[in-house]
Amino acid sequence: MTKGEQMTVPRVVSSGAPVASSAFGDRLRGVLTRPSRTFDAMTDPDAWVFPAIVMFLGYLVYMLASGVRAAELMHRLMDESGSKITSQREGGEFLSLMSIWMGSAQIYSSTYGAPFAAAASWMARTAIFMGLGRLLGGAAVPWGRVASMVGWSWTPIFIHYVGLGLAILLIPAVANWVIPISTSGAVNSSRVYTDSLRASVFLSASPFVLWNLALCVCGVRTLFRLSGLKAAVVVLLPTVVQLGLQYAAFELFRAFGSGAG
Repeated sequence: MTKGEQMTVPRVVSSGAPVASSAFGDRLRGVLTRPSRTFDAMTDPDAWVFPAIVMFLGYLVYMLASGVRAAELMHRLMDESGSKITSQREGGEFLSLMSIWMGSAQIYSSTYGAPFAAAASWMARTAIFMGLGRLLGGAAVPWGRVASMVGWSWTPIFIHYVGLGLAILLIPAVANWVIPISTSGAVNSSRVYTDSLRASVFLSASPFVLWNLALCVCGVRTLFRLSGLKAAVVVLLPTVVQLGLQYAAFELFRAFGSGAG
């Protein structure tokens, strides 16, 4: 080695610590193809930013579509009411204006609630995972790491909500199937119950929802250092409770609907 030369020391990366890029594209590919390694490496404090944006956009598209569908329902109901008072021109014009105003208000209220719905769902699931994970003997994990894992695991739900929302807006058959609207003034409570339950089952058991649950199990197992069985309990127990509450609500609706009928 001459005097002007410098010794070059190769850079050694410890194999004990997971290495993963925090760039959005790299992390997204990691979550979809190597979730365990990606979740384990997700230690940067701003890892939650991209999933926050994704969750908001997913909820926004779906709730906008739901709002447009609800506005259509209000418009039809107003038209049915207006057809009964065609002899009163002023009343018909008033109902037409009310239909436009109420429909716009419904769309606004649906989209306005998107960020709150996304935040509430995110924080609730994070808190439940942390509580059950520790209860079952898991390691202590910072809130931010669990929240980031929950957010990135939500990627399949983003695809689910965006695809479903666009389908509701663009394909009438899908809109009628997911959010049925009666074409007559008479309301069949049994039909409403059946259609609502069918849509709920579809939304709760789609392949994207199951994919999301699988990612959550993987994330809980990795972060809390739990066995696969315990991680599945942490993720699936609140899901089963949620489905049970939904079914109970539908049963109450059917009971009160048939009683009113």
